[in-house]
Amino acid sequence: MNRNFLFFLFSFFLFNQLFFAQISIDDFNRFDDSVRKLMYNHPDKAIKLSKNFLNRAKGNNSTDYITKSYCALGVAYEIKNRIDSTLYYYYKALNLYELPKDVVQLKFSIGVIYEKEGMYEDAFELFEQALIMSKRNDFELAIDRIKTNIALIKVKIGESEEAIGILENVYYKRKQDKDEDLKFVRKSLIEAYLESGRLEESNDLIKEGENEAKESENIEFLYYMGRLQANSYFLSKEFELAKEKIYKSRLFAKQLKNNEFLNEINYLYSRVLFEEKDYLNSKDMVRSILDNSSVKTQDQLSKYYLLLADVFKRVDSFDLSSQYFEKHIKEEEAISKKKILALERIHNIAINEEVLEKQKQKQTKWFWIIICVVLLFLVVTLFMFFKNKSKINQKRFDDLMLRVSTIEAKKARNRDEIDGSDEKEQVLEDKKTKLSQNIGEDALDEIDSTFPVVDISENTDSGYVINDKKVEEILDKLQVLEDELYFLRQDCTQHNMAKKLKTNTSYLSKIINTHLDKTFSAYINELRINYAIIELKNNTRLRSYSVRAIAQELGYKNADAFSKYFKETTGISPFVYIKKIEEI
Repeated sequence: MNRNFLFFLFSFFLFNQLFFAQISIDDFNRFDDSVRKLMYNHPDKAIKLSKNFLNRAKGNNSTDYITKSYCALGVAYEIKNRIDSTLYYYYKALNLYELPKDVVQLKFSIGVIYEKEGMYEDAFELFEQALIMSKRNDFELAIDRIKTNIALIKVKIGESEEAIGILENVYYKRKQDKDEDLKFVRKSLIEAYLESGRLEESNDLIKEGENEAKESENIEFLYYMGRLQANSYFLSKEFELAKEKIYKSRLFAKQLKNNEFLNEINYLYSRVLFEEKDYLNSKDMVRSILDNSSVKTQDQLSKYYLLLADVFKRVDSFDLSSQYFEKHIKEEEAISKKKILALERIHNIAINEEVLEKQKQKQTKWFWIIICVVLLFLVVTLFMFFKNKSKINQKRFDDLMLRVSTIEAKKARNRDEIDGSDEKEQVLEDKKTKLSQNIGEDALDEIDSTFPVVDISENTDSGYVINDKKVEEILDKLQVLEDELYFLRQDCTQHNMAKKLKTNTSYLSKIINTHLDKTFSAYINELRINYAIIELKNNTRLRSYSVRAIAQELGYKNADAFSKYFKETTGISPFVYIKKIEEI
C-alpha cells in the first residue's frame, strides 16, 4: 500500500515536471514541424497534438504559444470542414493577438471561411478591415491575399473575366517570389479559368499544382487538383477520364474525413452520370448528398436542387421536378441578393481604396512639400552661411593684404636705406663679424654646449637683473638669425637658439617676453607665418605645394600645427589664402 502510494506521488511529481516545464523555442519548433507534416494528411493527429501543446502552453501561461496552438487547431478543423470549431479557435486566437500583422492574417483567414460558406457580407466585413489595416502598415503580401480572395468572390458571382486579370498578376508575382501561398492563388486562378471555359490554361496549372502536391505529400491539394481536373474533363465531355479523377479524389476526401469534399466530388460524379443518361444513379447520388448530416451552403443546395429537377424531368416525374426547381429558385433568390450585396461591397471597397490611395497620395505630397521646404531652408541657410563666411574671409584677406603690403614696404625701406648708405659694405661686414664672433663661423651650425654664463644677478621681484648691454647684444643676434631665416629650421627650438646665442633658455625667454612682448613660441610662429604670407603671395612654386609640404618648408613638423597657427594669426586657413591669391 505504501509502495503504491509512493509510486503515485512519484508519477504525479513527474507529470507536473513535464506538464509545467518551461516551453523552449526548440519545443515549439518540434511541435510546429510535426503539426505541419500531419495537418494536410492526418488532421485528426494534428488536432490531438495541438490540444496537448495547448494544455502545456496554458500550464506555462504562455500567451504566444497558446495563440499559436489555437491557430493550428483552427487550420486542422478547417481541413476537416468543421466550420464551427474552426471559427471558435480562430476567434480565440484573434482575441489574444496584438500585433497588426497577426490581426490582419487572422481576420483574413476568418474572412476566407465566411467566403467559402457563401457568407459574403461577413467575409467582406473582415476583408475590408484587414485591407485598411494592411494599407496603413504597408503589408503588401496581405493586400495581395485579400485582393485575391475578393477576385475569387467575383468568380463565384459571375464576374470571372474581371477577376482573372487580378489573379494572374498575383499568381505570377507570387511564383517569382517563390511564396509558400502560391498554391492557394493557383487554385483560385484554375477555378476562374474553368468558370470562363479556358480549359487549356487551367490544365497547365492543374498539372503544375498536382506535381507540387505530390512532392509535398499534401493530401488536401491532391484532392483539389484531382477535383478540378475532373471538372475540366467533364467540361470537355471526357467522362471516363473525369470518373478516374473522381475516384482518386474521393479517396483523398475520405482520408481527410472531410464531408464537404465528399459532397462536392459526389455531386460532380452525379453530373457525369446525368450526362451519360444514367439518371437513376445520378438521382440517388444527389439525394445521398442531401440526406447526410453535413452542413450545406445555399450555393450547394441550389445546384443540388437544380440537378434533381433536371433528373426528374428526364424521367417524366414533372411534379418532383417542379418541387425541386422551386427549391432551387428559392435558394437562387437568396443567392442573388447576396451577389448584389457582394457587388455593392466590392464597389465600396474599391471606393474606399481610392479614398485611402488619395489620402496616401495627399500625405505623400505634403511629406515631400515639407521635405522640399526643409531642404530649401537648409540650402538657403547654407548659402547664407557660406556667403557670410566668404565675406568674412574676403575682409580678413583684404586686411591680410594690407598687412603684407606694410611688411613689404618696411622691408623695401630698409633695403633702400642700406642701398643709399656709403657704408653698405661696412654694415654687411659688421653683421658678418658680429655673427662670427658671437655665434660661430656658421650661424646655423651647432656649437659646443659649454658656453659663458650671461651676466645676471638675483632679484626678488623678477628673478633676474638683465644687463642692458647684454640685452642689446642678444637682440642684435636674434635679428641676425631672423635675417638668416633660422626660424624656418625644424630644429629651431628655444634650447638650440639659446646655445647659438651663447646664453641660457631662461635668459632668452625673459628677453623675448620683456622686449618683444611675446612668448618664444609666439615669436617663432609669428616669424614663420609672416614669412609664409609673403612667400605664398610671391612664390608660385610654393603655392603649388600641398599644405603638408608648405608646413615642412616653414619648419613645422606637421600640417595641423601650421594650419592652426596660420588661422589664429590671419583669421583664414592656408587653403583659403592660397585660393584668394590665385584669384587675383
